[in-house]
Order: sequence, then C-alpha cells, then structure tokens
Amino acid sequence: MRALTRFIILCAFAFATLAGSICPADAQAFQYAGKRRKINCGVVWLSVDPNDRSKVPNNQSVGAGMDANGFPINGGGVGDIFYLLDMRTDLKPAGWSFDNPLAPGGPATGLSKADPVYWQVDLSADPDLSRMHVLYLPAHGTVKLTPQQREALRKFVDGGGVLWIDNEGVGGQLDFADTFFILNFKFLGVNGSQYAVSRHHPLLTTPFWLNDWDIANLGINAGTSVCVPGYNPGAVGGWGAVSQQPVCFDVLYPVLGNTNGSGKPCVAGNAYGSGRIVATATYVGRGCYYNNPACLKFAYNVIAWSASWTHLRKDPRHSGSSIDTVGGTELLELWTLPVPVGSSGSGQQDAIGSAPVIYKNVVFYTAGSSLYALDLYPQEDLDQDGNPDDGFQGVGAMPDRGQDVLWVFDSSGGKLSPPTVVTAQDPTDPARSIEVVLVACSDGAVYMLPAFPMDGQGRFVQSGPIAPLLTV
Repeated sequence: MRALTRFIILCAFAFATLAGSICPADAQAFQYAGKRRKINCGVVWLSVDPNDRSKVPNNQSVGAGMDANGFPINGGGVGDIFYLLDMRTDLKPAGWSFDNPLAPGGPATGLSKADPVYWQVDLSADPDLSRMHVLYLPAHGTVKLTPQQREALRKFVDGGGVLWIDNEGVGGQLDFADTFFILNFKFLGVNGSQYAVSRHHPLLTTPFWLNDWDIANLGINAGTSVCVPGYNPGAVGGWGAVSQQPVCFDVLYPVLGNTNGSGKPCVAGNAYGSGRIVATATYVGRGCYYNNPACLKFAYNVIAWSASWTHLRKDPRHSGSSIDTVGGTELLELWTLPVPVGSSGSGQQDAIGSAPVIYKNVVFYTAGSSLYALDLYPQEDLDQDGNPDDGFQGVGAMPDRGQDVLWVFDSSGGKLSPPTVVTAQDPTDPARSIEVVLVACSDGAVYMLPAFPMDGQGRFVQSGPIAPLLTV
C-alpha cells in the first residue's frame, strides 16, 4: 500500500513539473535589489524658441495636459511618458521611482509630475546631462540637430546614459539629415511583420519577457517602419545581411526585424562608449498610452538596460571619459588658435612654434614673434567683464572663430620660444610671488610676463597687448 502511495505522489509531481514546462506562466518583473532605485529621466526637447516654451518643439508634438481618458490632449504627444510609467504600479518593478532633476525652473516652480513640462530636457539650455540616466527622444519628419545639441547627446551616451530614439511617424518619417552622431541614421517605411532577431537580448527579456505576440505587436504602428541604423555597406540604401554587419560603435545592431525590411531592423540598439542607444521604428512610446502591454514592458526593459552593463568601460560617475570611435564622427570645432601674419612682409602666416601650454584654463602658445593667452572656455568669461567671447575676436585670417584672446605680447623682432609658466618673485613687489610666463627671443632677450594680470579686486583686467614685467 505504501509503495502504491509513493508511486501516485511521484506521478503527480512529475505531471505538475511537465505541465509547468509546457505551459509557462507569463513572465513578471522581479527585482532582487535591497534598496530603492531612483531613475533620473526626461524627454528631449529641441526648442524652436528657447525663450518661449509654449511653442511646439521641432522634434515632437507635446500637449499641455491629459484628457479624461489619460491620453495627451493633442492625441499625439508623449511628453509625460515617465509619469505614466511611474504610475503603473501594477507593472512597475518594485522600488523604482522616476524624477527629472533638470525640470524647467527647478523645484521652486511647483510643477507636478503629471505636467508634461516637468519632464522636458531642453538641450538649448546647455543642461548638465551627466545627472541623467535615461533620455527619451520622440521625433518625426526631418529633425536637424545643431552641433551643440549633437555633441550634448553624444557626451551623454558616452558618459553612461541611455538614449531612446522613438520614431513618431508612420512610414518611417524620422530623418536626422546626418546631424546625429551616428551618421546615416534614419527610418524607412515598409509593410511587413515583426520578428525577433536577438531573442535573448535584454530589451526583450529583462525584467519582462516579451512573447511572440508582444514582439509582433510592439508599437502603435507595428510593422510599418524600419531603422537604417547608421551602417551602409556600399549598396544604395542597403544595410546588408547579418553576416556583413561590422563591429564598431557607429552602428545599432538588430533586436527585432521586419519581414519586408531587407534586413533592416525595426528595433535596434548598441553600446556607445559607456552608454547605450535604443532605436524603435514604430512609436513604442505612444503605444504605452494605449495600454499596449508589449510597449509598456519594453519601456521598462529600456530603463532596466541603463543599469545592467558590466563592461569594463562602464563609468558610474557619468564623467564622459570613455573612449569613442576614432574618426567615426565629425568633431565639433569650438574655436581655433589664431595665427598672425608673419613679420617678413610676405603675407604668410607664422607657424605655431610649439604645442600649447594649458594652465588654469588658459592656453599659452607662441607663433612667430607673438605670445598669446586664450581663454580655454570662453563662455565662462574669465576676464569677468560681463562679456564672454570678447577680447581680440578672431585675430588674423580667421575673424569669426569665436576665440577669447585674453592678452597678446609681441617682441617686435625675433621669434619667440615655447612658453613656460612658473611662479616667481614679482619684480614690482619683491614681497610677493606671482605666476608668470617666460619666453626667450631669438635676438637674445628673455621676457617675463604676468600670466594672470589682475586688478586690486582680483579681477582679470587685461584684454589686448601686454607689457613685460622684466626683460633680461
């Protein structure tokens, strides 16, 4: 009798195990963390007019509030997607909270998280994006980033942030017109079915498992668009087979594909420096407002991806000091070292005599018979006169480069040596020490010049030619 009882119990246990493997339960999000997680996030706002935030930005259509059904008033915006994700306590992983430390006006404005304005991150305001973990950039049509906006986004991702780009347009309308830091990045219209390319990618599995139904229905415009993720192997408009994809930072790899997409993905992502980029072609953010479970789960997976990378280049301080692709992007030229016309009368510019010396945010260098001191960060107004980018603007043949030349010394003769910055006794007041620049001249003279000429109140006062403190 006991043997029969044991046999029945073992059979029941085996049946239960087999049934669980055949019919798995729909996966839920579980967190095994011992503390709460505060996520700093926001929606990228590309201002038409930085001084008038009531104007619709050039990258999205954002309403001023929500209607009675919880949708944006204008029927198209996703200006408070993170508020929606924060309120979905039935799905949100335990312990998560969403905030925007860069909310316009700061806490003093009293903006509610339900107000789309709270989540705006205006790139034209030059914000400190190192404080952010996730940025959501919905867009449609042709969007052109300024060099400053492009560089701000690149530094944000390179420093450890996650940038989620969501195509609002039906039929692949979003095109950055090669102003994004991954070149040739845009979306194209197709008509097909979505399928998993990287089935176990974190965007499809962590913390939510997206099943086949979720994948086929991901996005409000599922199946209508694909992404050209930055790589063109040479064929006109071509992406190439999976086996042809290169290994580099300047391409987003397929996560979901489209049966009519010629190998191009409808969801793509990749690491860039210390951060990550996610591109979705079918307006996944808008799908969240229609209570599309696939879109909601995918949105949480994007956020979870921001803290899941254990690569050696991961920079938890978000300092932006990780490596970048050499030659892969166009560098942003802030200013150029001015070079004077030579004293020989030939009309040719003198060559810079040495590598610049950078000390206390001032650039010292020589060119021919001239010694220059430039503000390394001209927007910070080192000379404290209330007018950044002043001084000698664009000396010589480059009048519009935007340098802030703090002072210039010309020997009126021979060529100067590379500069040396030292602390020395002040020839005009032997009781104190000052920081000076020493240069030797080919005519045999050695000049001592004040590196930081100050007035009695400690303000930088020189903007123009300077006289040496001592000539030997």
